[in-house]
Amino acid sequence: MACQSKDCLDNKKMGYDYAPMPTPWRCYKPQTKCTKGKLDSSSFKTVVDVFPLSKLDIIVSFSIKRPATSRSQQEKDKQEEFLIFKGVKFDDREYIRFGVFLNADKTVNANELDKTEYAGSYSSLPHVHAHNASHEYVPREFKLAITELLEDNGLEYDDTIVVTVVPKEGSEVISIAVFLVINHE
Repeated sequence: MACQSKDCLDNKKMGYDYAPMPTPWRCYKPQTKCTKGKLDSSSFKTVVDVFPLSKLDIIVSFSIKRPATSRSQQEKDKQEEFLIFKGVKFDDREYIRFGVFLNADKTVNANELDKTEYAGSYSSLPHVHAHNASHEYVPREFKLAITELLEDNGLEYDDTIVVTVVPKEGSEVISIAVFLVINHE
């Protein structure tokens, strides 16, 4: 009897098929915050006043102008809107992590990541062993797609948005040079 590799790749040919199971996380939409309404972006420092950050050791909130507002669905499908952190530097011997929220007010708990305000997080595991003294502070770039997040939070027509960066771990060794919002294909 001849058996080929391709026969092993099809589960049905092998006589096994997975039982259909619901996957609720595929279509899951996070909860909206308790307090309705948008934050007053004029009460926050602008991105120019905050960046560059030499040390991310406290929660930082700032407002930033968006490149385009009230885009059509066709434009949104063609170009995704991104939050971009450029020049993220840290000690690669340390575990680091920070979270990013949009339009988060005081009622949003930074540890609850199932809210619509949560945009994402950046984390990096140590890459150099502790006994090795040489390490690098290589600048990295971190992008978050926010088009759908802006729609979910009702911010798609706002000229400015409020971004909150929450340090979680290793915050004393993180620095961020530039922060941008751009449209990208």
